Amino acid sequence: MDATSYLWTYTDGVQILNGQGTDAVTLAFDSTVNSGYSVFVYAVNECGPSLDSASSWTRYKVSTPTITGPARVCENLPGVNYMAPSVVGATSYNWTVPAGATLVSGQTTNAIVVDFGPTYTGGDVTVTASNICFTTPVKKLTTVIDMPSVPTSLSGQVYGTCKTQLVYTAGNSNYATSYKWTLPPNSSIILGNFTNTVTVDYQNPGSGTYSLCVAGNNACRTGTYRCIQVRAIPERPASIVANPSVFCANQTGVAFSTAGSVGADSYTWALPSTSTITSGQNTSSILADIGTNNGTITVMGVNQCGNSGTRTYAMTLNCREGFDESELVQSVLLAPNPANDWVKLSFNSETAENYSIEVFDILGKKVLSEGGISSKGLNEHSILINKLVKGIYIVSLQSNSVSSRQKLEIR
Repeated sequence: MDATSYLWTYTDGVQILNGQGTDAVTLAFDSTVNSGYSVFVYAVNECGPSLDSASSWTRYKVSTPTITGPARVCENLPGVNYMAPSVVGATSYNWTVPAGATLVSGQTTNAIVVDFGPTYTGGDVTVTASNICFTTPVKKLTTVIDMPSVPTSLSGQVYGTCKTQLVYTAGNSNYATSYKWTLPPNSSIILGNFTNTVTVDYQNPGSGTYSLCVAGNNACRTGTYRCIQVRAIPERPASIVANPSVFCANQTGVAFSTAGSVGADSYTWALPSTSTITSGQNTSSILADIGTNNGTITVMGVNQCGNSGTRTYAMTLNCREGFDESELVQSVLLAPNPANDWVKLSFNSETAENYSIEVFDILGKKVLSEGGISSKGLNEHSILINKLVKGIYIVSLQSNSVSSRQKLEIR
């Protein structure tokens, strides 16, 4: 049957101002704790109201919007876009931008265009969504200017940067998209410019100390530089080592060496007076015949740009007192002398008897001991010396009929 009237019902916050019983009503909406409003209508005749009803829902609150757009921007950057995806129920949007930035277009809409000016240093882009009933909490996107951090390290050769090509590597710089290098005079990057690893060609760097530096770089800024000091001359040579470590006056074939000097092409050695270099000058290792004077041994690294600092070695002749050469018996033959692998001791014995042989270093320490039974007449005893270090030794032969001490040089 046809409806004779209409029954309107509603939820909290709705008032019917007029039209109850008709097919059209005027409503007033008050504040509500609900997320919206519900209105229902039923058709009525003499049999009662209909079972079904139509309902409408008017949103009271709207969801807080989100913001999409770049968080890392530079000063003097125009035309940057930000957007808030459309919020159901929102009829307008309100935006704010950081100090130093200008909102060019789009205020009240969900999409804006921003120019970042020269005084911009960072800040928040914010937005709220609204309808006639409600404004959302503020949503913000913090924007920053990314300053590249100081590179964590800078490695490469710092001595001997003389007419050569060398590789240098910088550690990571946060927020850097490239790397900026500054070089000593008369040098250039031949490989890897704007990266964190470069090859530098040193054409004529001079003899001074210069800075080689690197900084992280991006579209906004160049960060703080990390520097190392480079020098065209070689590094001071490593410590001088003597072999043997203890030696006597007039000893021959003593070796002196250094582990090297970074950037050196050759080496210059000097010895105390009365000592002479027999081989190895201009290299990192020499052989010398020792004279009678104490003094200082020196070595410098050399390249085309100059000399390194000087490394020194105090030479003190430490022969053990008590081995007087006048006491050494020459009737006993020790050959070959100098020797390196073995030596033969020849001597005459008056009768068959026990004999002992002892070898002492120049500090008096016994380093070898052996013996045997001699026969009457000429005897020969071979001594294996290949495990002894180079240097001067005393070989002692003792028996009832023979007592001898001989100087032996092992090379």
